[in-house]
Amino acid sequence: MKKLLLLFTAGIISVHCFGQEPGDLDETFGNDGIVITDLVNDAQQIAFSIKQLQNQKILVGASVQTSTANNFALARYEENGSLDTSFGTNGAVLPSFEMALSDMIILPNGSILACGFYWDSITDQDFGLVKFNSEGILAVSYTHLTLPTKRIV
Repeated sequence: MKKLLLLFTAGIISVHCFGQEPGDLDETFGNDGIVITDLVNDAQQIAFSIKQLQNQKILVGASVQTSTANNFALARYEENGSLDTSFGTNGAVLPSFEMALSDMIILPNGSILACGFYWDSITDQDFGLVKFNSEGILAVSYTHLTLPTKRIV
């Protein structure tokens, strides 16, 4: 009986000392639980949206601001935090048109629909909507909507 109690106590102590507690970083993800991705040199990159896909991969949408342009990026990661190189170009999509990401959704067929601000000029910001297929390829031409400046009643 004493041996059984000793084994039970040792098991509880080892789980408590060596097991992960809620809120601990998952050290099997990325580099000790952290993933840092620099997609564009000398750019401010801020993630605005994150989605877990049905295949357990992770899609991140970010705003990318350089000294000359405002744009967005999509990056897809494997469950372990490494970039999924089968998505876009080496795991990322960097569209060539200027649009800042506000949000994105994953459609039932796996396509990605992203929306945000589209710049027509320095002073004109419109609503932008863009669709990518599940591999990160531009599926349809992007579109932008200029909203009326007067309120319609």
